[in-house]
Amino acid sequence: MSGCSMSDTTVPDEHHTIEDTGYRFPATRAFVEHALRRGWHRHIQVYVSRQGLPQLDLALATEDPNFGPGSMFPLLCVAKPLLAFAVVQACDRTGTELATPLADIAKHLDPQVHGARILDVLTHQMGVGHLPWSDAWLRRSWASCIEEACRVGSEDAAAKPAEFACYQEVRFWFILAELLSQLTHVSAPEALHEGTRDLLGRGAAGLSSEFAFGAKGNGSSEGAGSSGVAIDIRGPGCRGEDIQAGWRGGMTSFGSARAVAETMRGLQEQEPLVCNHRALSRRWRQGTYDEYFRCVRDWGLGVMIESRRWGSESTVFCPEASDSAFGHTARNSVATLVDPALGLAVGLAADGVLNDLANRFFVRGVLRAVYKDLG
Repeated sequence: MSGCSMSDTTVPDEHHTIEDTGYRFPATRAFVEHALRRGWHRHIQVYVSRQGLPQLDLALATEDPNFGPGSMFPLLCVAKPLLAFAVVQACDRTGTELATPLADIAKHLDPQVHGARILDVLTHQMGVGHLPWSDAWLRRSWASCIEEACRVGSEDAAAKPAEFACYQEVRFWFILAELLSQLTHVSAPEALHEGTRDLLGRGAAGLSSEFAFGAKGNGSSEGAGSSGVAIDIRGPGCRGEDIQAGWRGGMTSFGSARAVAETMRGLQEQEPLVCNHRALSRRWRQGTYDEYFRCVRDWGLGVMIESRRWGSESTVFCPEASDSAFGHTARNSVATLVDPALGLAVGLAADGVLNDLANRFFVRGVLRAVYKDLG
């Protein structure tokens, strides 16, 4: 479709990818083409590897000849495992225990959550409700962001940390990035770049160029490849004196589907070497009701873990995924999945803005099609 009319399903030769020319993933390709025809998205990438070998690197778009597998999208919450890895890596290198109370390192922390630990932020068990995301966070100074993230409003439910689970849409980014900068003495974007290089290893080191972290201004040319997403960041402290170089979490973390999938695969393969045997994909939180998702969820350190064993409403990825599958999804159509039982790694990125139900249908539809094609 890229560079062709909507009715033409032929992809130009320059966008044929590793296994796409053989059409070994017919169900996946058909579902992606259907999504483009329906207007759900204008750009879609799907990457699949198995046992470390790339199987599919699909990039389809409507009327965009410059779009390809290496184009970058805002990663949104799919970048949370990357931040979690960088934090755990920094903790290991500095001898900082995950049981360290946040009050020891976050001067703005509200007294109501003084008992919360680094581990509780990583597993979304701070004991308070979530702060909603809005584009206003992109235009605030870093000092203002971290101060707000550490505050507990009267409308927030407050409970004993580790006993109340609620996915932290915003606090996760700012509290952990502040901690990361304190431990590494560099900005979060710098530490994230180093972490992704470590995860990719030598075999896929070239994919590190398909990540960008920080304020990018016009995202369509600098940060988001050809996905057409513009990130406009203005306001006091967002550049210049801002220690985070304008980085504000997932909206200012960019990457391709294949780069994300390969870093997640590296998370599984390399974490015993660089994370002091503290596997991020271990079930650090089990069988707890999550106030944000309104169902029972298991969590690793910053990663979602397939939780279907608690009931169909707790499904994270798709019914075909094994109980050991982990990764992350986002409110918009970006997702990554590693299924150790099959040696499978999947990356998905698309640029449409769907409601929550439609987004889950799209992401789950792509993942189910991948499993179907793999037999």
